[in-house]
Amino acid sequence: MEDLVPFTLNVVYTKIGHQTLPKTAILFKEKEVFETLGFNVNLPTLHNYANIFLMKLFGGRKHQNYKLAESLIDYVAKISLYDYKLSSLDQN
Repeated sequence: MEDLVPFTLNVVYTKIGHQTLPKTAILFKEKEVFETLGFNVNLPTLHNYANIFLMKLFGGRKHQNYKLAESLIDYVAKISLYDYKLSSLDQN
């Protein structure tokens, strides 16, 4: 649903598009898609996924450990922002 590392224009041009489309055409199409969507692009975040997981795990917000688990997930998410390896799938 979300790219952890956004594709650069060069990656789209060379590896995805195999240099068959000019870069300006790629940028124009991207602009056209966003304009069609009215720039209303709501992407799910870690917090959205965590809430779904916690609701399924605890059966609702009223469970005694829900708030603790939510705080823990928020803490880990914030800490991961300080270290690129923690915020990506690439663990090399």
